[in-house]
Amino acid sequence: MITIKNLSFAYSDEPVVDKVTFSIEESEFVGIIGPNGAGKSTLLKLMDGILPLQAGEIQLQNKPLQEYARKQLAKLIGFVPQNFTTAFSYSVNDIVLMGRYPHLSSFSSENIKDHQIVERSMKSTDVWHFRQRQFEELSGGEKQRVVLASALAQEPQILLLDEPTSSLDIKYQQQFYSILQELQQSRGLTIVVVTHNINLAAHYCRRLILLKSGKIIADGTAEKVITKKMMESVYEVGVEILSHPKDGKPLLTLTT
Repeated sequence: MITIKNLSFAYSDEPVVDKVTFSIEESEFVGIIGPNGAGKSTLLKLMDGILPLQAGEIQLQNKPLQEYARKQLAKLIGFVPQNFTTAFSYSVNDIVLMGRYPHLSSFSSENIKDHQIVERSMKSTDVWHFRQRQFEELSGGEKQRVVLASALAQEPQILLLDEPTSSLDIKYQQQFYSILQELQQSRGLTIVVVTHNINLAAHYCRRLILLKSGKIIADGTAEKVITKKMMESVYEVGVEILSHPKDGKPLLTLTT
């Protein structure tokens, strides 16, 4: 579904993404992890076409990403940023309805089908019951679910999420990832999430890509990527890797 070959990007002379090559298949749930400055968010923005291609190639469904018009791309990819703000006051319903923009022409308005899709998106993310509230009045966890609902309203095949739970407490982190897992399983969505929460990534993602200094250091299952040697080398801190009591997935703790 997504093929990336020799992808590089630099904001100045120092590459932030450095000759990265990998592919993501349909319905995969992939976590991108790594220390600050590893190039995770930059890589995600390149995959969404937010940042221009400098070197290498990205293909989406066997077609170069840069050949897609922005509206075409928005029908295929939904992007959930780390922070979402609005210049004006909007209701939750209005925010989610904005996700239908790729499917509307310049002179058309929303129809019954659009509103049905918006309703389904809000119910899938558990925000339907407060759809009339103002977005700025919501908690952090509620806001992120609304932004996710807006992305789902685009009816994408791929969801890209940039540290979506970084400001949330553990309850809302788990709730958010549980919603993602359900969407992936029930709708076959391809999901790629950038996260600093290694333990959540190990539990929910079926594949992890570990970055450091713009390069892929490891790519595979949580058991392959989250090892004591790998984590201590990449993060430069002492760790212990335990086994989760329920699913046996690796569980990282810091040593004192």
